[in-house]
Amino acid sequence: MNYQEQQESKAYNTVLDYLRTVRLNPSNRDAAWEHFLLVLEELSVDSNFKSAVQFWTLDNLEQHRPEAIRIRDLHEIEGVMISMPAYARLLDATHHGMISFPQGERLIEEMLESCEVQDDGCDASRMEQSLLHLWKKNMSKYKDLKIN
Repeated sequence: MNYQEQQESKAYNTVLDYLRTVRLNPSNRDAAWEHFLLVLEELSVDSNFKSAVQFWTLDNLEQHRPEAIRIRDLHEIEGVMISMPAYARLLDATHHGMISFPQGERLIEEMLESCEVQDDGCDASRMEQSLLHLWKKNMSKYKDLKIN
């Protein structure tokens, strides 16, 4: 992973941490937002990316409903091929709206097609890279937004 991808991965995890915090304790939203902005500011990504992250995060909070997400168990072969830590990351990303449920289903299919049976299945780092790629794709439409 190159430096830029590392910074984008940190942004992804910063957003996910913020969403977890706010959904766990909505009364802490203002303080959590200030902390989120401070952490985001420390990242070495361009200002358009930072703005897009902020817009996307606010939109996610307003529109995504975690309680509406229905999680399914992995089928037997999926459970053999995809490691539990990787699946846990997928569930977390879907629950918090980083990716949509259909994107998660497609990602499982892609993992099954590309991973060989291993002792630990498709690993969590590969899942993380795929989740980051999908999230950046979801967020891409926010890159051109400007506040009037």
